[in-house]
Amino acid sequence: MRLKRISEDNIKLIHLNTNMWIKWIRDSYVRSFFWNLYFFLSRQKSTIYINSDIENIVSKIIKNWWDILGFSEIFGIKQVNIVTRILEKAQYKVYKTDAFELWSQNEEKECLYNIIWVKESSFDWKSSILNIIPIRNKRRIIWLVIALIYFLRWLKNISLETFKKSYLLYKRLAAWILDGVIMTIELWNGLRYSHLHIHSDNPNINTYFSKSIYKKVPHVMIWDFNIRNIDKFLIKNPEYWDNYKSFLPNNSKTFSFSKWLSGFWKIIHKTPDNVIWNRFIENIDTYTINSLSDHQWLVSIIRINNFDFKQK
Repeated sequence: MRLKRISEDNIKLIHLNTNMWIKWIRDSYVRSFFWNLYFFLSRQKSTIYINSDIENIVSKIIKNWWDILGFSEIFGIKQVNIVTRILEKAQYKVYKTDAFELWSQNEEKECLYNIIWVKESSFDWKSSILNIIPIRNKRRIIWLVIALIYFLRWLKNISLETFKKSYLLYKRLAAWILDGVIMTIELWNGLRYSHLHIHSDNPNINTYFSKSIYKKVPHVMIWDFNIRNIDKFLIKNPEYWDNYKSFLPNNSKTFSFSKWLSGFWKIIHKTPDNVIWNRFIENIDTYTINSLSDHQWLVSIIRINNFDFKQK
């Protein structure tokens, strides 16, 4: 049975930081704490895959109609292929990009990915990528030490060819690491949609936005900011964010919902996930809903009566 849009008067967008779809993220304090550390420090990808349930969760999501779905922190090529197969079968157009790397990884492409799915049949639109901007960062010395320890431990049982690939990877990671990405697509009649995952400790963060801010066309950005106070961030950078607004009030939060972090909400980012739009987006509602990740789903509904949706 083919899904039908609930309303012809709006477009529904949804975003989630998946946390790799790790099943145990809401388990006991001890297991949740252990497995979060395990993910960032371990190289045993097979164990992470075993403890993931991304196929089941994505399949449930697409039982409802969504015009655009944005996911961040999808771990590794295997999970990317799983969700791509599911969404393409449901007639979504898929845009994917590697988003950021881990110091513990020993393969070039076994990193975290961001993916956008667009239901082009919603308005018979044709979407296209405008730009993909990778964000680089030089990590702290502690992560360089950890990476070196991993590399030295791994030398015991590898071939010469594998050693060369691993050496080149770690040599590059010692200089810089992929720390996020800004992916922007055009939907129709100039409407831009940006999806990204960034870290606020990057000293060059403002320079990466210069090619992703649009002041003369409607533009909405949905992302995991990892910025404690997004309103202050916007005010401090008016040259980029003139006429942009943010969604979440201070009494809302999208993080953290894993048990071991829930008691520390005052000292961590309450609202890393957020929605920002410019003055050309006149009617938009955003809210959060519960998820199995340690983040909440971020849902935005843009009423389209102020747009001309005739295809160019």
